[in-house]
Amino acid sequence: MLTRILTGVLICLATAAGTQPEFDAASVKPGATDFVFGVSGQMKGGPGTDDPGRVTLTQFGMKPLLMKAWDLQGDQIAGPPWIVDGIGAGSYTITATMPKDTTKAQFQSMLQDLLIERFHLKLHHETRNFPGYELVVAPGGPKLKPTTQDPNIVPAVPQGRPGPPEFSADGSIKLQPGSRTAFRWGRGAGHAQFQAKTVAELASEIGSMLNRATGMPASGPLPRVADNSGVDGKYDFALDFDCPDCGLTPAMLANMPLLAGRGGADAQPTATASDPGSGLPNIFNALEKQLGLKLVKVKDVPVDVLVIDHAEKVPTEN
Repeated sequence: MLTRILTGVLICLATAAGTQPEFDAASVKPGATDFVFGVSGQMKGGPGTDDPGRVTLTQFGMKPLLMKAWDLQGDQIAGPPWIVDGIGAGSYTITATMPKDTTKAQFQSMLQDLLIERFHLKLHHETRNFPGYELVVAPGGPKLKPTTQDPNIVPAVPQGRPGPPEFSADGSIKLQPGSRTAFRWGRGAGHAQFQAKTVAELASEIGSMLNRATGMPASGPLPRVADNSGVDGKYDFALDFDCPDCGLTPAMLANMPLLAGRGGADAQPTATASDPGSGLPNIFNALEKQLGLKLVKVKDVPVDVLVIDHAEKVPTEN
């Protein structure tokens, strides 16, 4: 009887091991080194789309591929500079087919295995501490205006190559209907616009704004900000803050069409305070003065980081 039980267990284990999802077919090819707006970094098909059995990731850098496969943010990837910063690296185009009922989790597992196999990845995970904050309501209460957007509006998907952003008389960026976010950096100032957004969505963006405003490296750890404001609903609001190191780098200039599509432009926001520098308050004071919200420093947040110990730049042949 014991022998039969053990045999049954071994069969079950072998069956489970054989069910590890794999792409039916996959091609990995080096792509262009230059960013091409509307082409580079585009993903079509896959789970949850109208073409679930086929996926194409066009001209992705290694870091974005790792982010996609392991469902991580950019600062959760560590490794050689060519991966973390994209220095001296090209891009890759992946085309793969899979069963139409493949789930997102299965797709990510397949992509992980494909990257490990084709690029001979050696990796491990580490827990690292990132700066942490809570976003709370400042004394005097929130200064937020309920959105004027129709809640039934579905944001339109941008078509073609967008032109420069349009501006209103007050210098704000004209946004298309629906839920939108736009940023403008330059001349020592940062400007962020949120349309039909929640405070929780604001909290998710503050980390990158903090790093820009305080001169932290773009590839550095983003502060994790928890929304503890208790403020529900969607609002239209803007934030203008001092950003001494904000300016258009050569890389940003090269990708100006991309910035334009997000509302980026090297323009000076309207000053709202008499602080030194740009004439704007620092981001901490701006949040309190303009939005009635406050950042409170908390204990650092432990975050899982994927560390790439080794990776080949050229994938093995298909």
